[in-house]
Amino acid sequence: MDETGVSYTFTGGYTMEKTGSKQVPIIGLDDKRQITVVLAITLSGLLLPPQVLYQGKTEACHPPKGVTFPTGWDVWHSETHWANEDTMLR
Repeated sequence: MDETGVSYTFTGGYTMEKTGSKQVPIIGLDDKRQITVVLAITLSGLLLPPQVLYQGKTEACHPPKGVTFPTGWDVWHSETHWANEDTMLR
């Protein structure tokens, strides 16, 4: 099993602006929100469906209607967005 934090926003080292611009605004550098993606494989080699964890106490923290995940993926939440015993036993 592995759990990996994934940032909501891309904060790479590249920008795009007209050549010669005095300032280049960078949006999202202070946005630290993350989700956790849990990947697991059984001893027999069966890859279990991924689990995506959002930070929150209710389903209100999940993505809005219209955002879909592949069939079988477990989309849930925890107070810290990290996996714990409760999220694993779902």
